[in-house]
Amino acid sequence: MAVALPPQDAFAQTRTVALGTTSVDPIEITPGFTLTVEVDKPYVDLVVGNPGVADVFPLTDRSVYIQGNAPGATTSALVMAARVSAE
Repeated sequence: MAVALPPQDAFAQTRTVALGTTSVDPIEITPGFTLTVEVDKPYVDLVVGNPGVADVFPLTDRSVYIQGNAPGATTSALVMAARVSAE
């Protein structure tokens, strides 16, 4: 029996993002795949624009788990303790 596996870089990975910076780098996730994002400051809330495209689950106060659901684009925002949005 043969099993086809996606390339190694298609498996769940971790990416680190600095909150509160003026630049925003898009994150691309293939539907069906996941990414753990770690941030440099604690956040207290998160918002996802279109959960049909991606789900974002809190792991800790400094990390989230993103799951690609469908092709498309969405935004998400992590709200820091001082209620300053870091998109």
